[in-house]
Amino acid sequence: MTQLRYWLVGALSLVSCQPDVLCDRGYHAIAGGCYRDAVAADGGQDAAPAGDAGGECPGDRYDGFKASCERSAQCGCHAPECAPVPLGYCTRFNCDPAVTEDCPPGWTCLMIPPGASPDPTITHLCLAP
Repeated sequence: MTQLRYWLVGALSLVSCQPDVLCDRGYHAIAGGCYRDAVAADGGQDAAPAGDAGGECPGDRYDGFKASCERSAQCGCHAPECAPVPLGYCTRFNCDPAVTEDCPPGWTCLMIPPGASPDPTITHLCLAP
């Protein structure tokens, strides 16, 4: 019974120490990170813009990559998502490994293995060197 009590206290202390994650509208919290909602409530359109895919972002195409962040609202148009802890920088999700310009020079468009991402809609990530 004593071992069960220690285990329970330990488990509760781990859960209670986890910081609350506040995500921006159109995002949801999973495992300490904010991930884009797959479908918005407004009829199935994407909940947030997908960066500069249409070329409408001003400035250099790599502006904002690796800027420190805690939430995606702190990121810009070119690198719209905040990578979860331990990365904590602005990047782009779902880059295309065949398109070298999707990520800044020297970065890798990393494939996230199925089941490894807390959000199944995120399949790739621009990863800093």
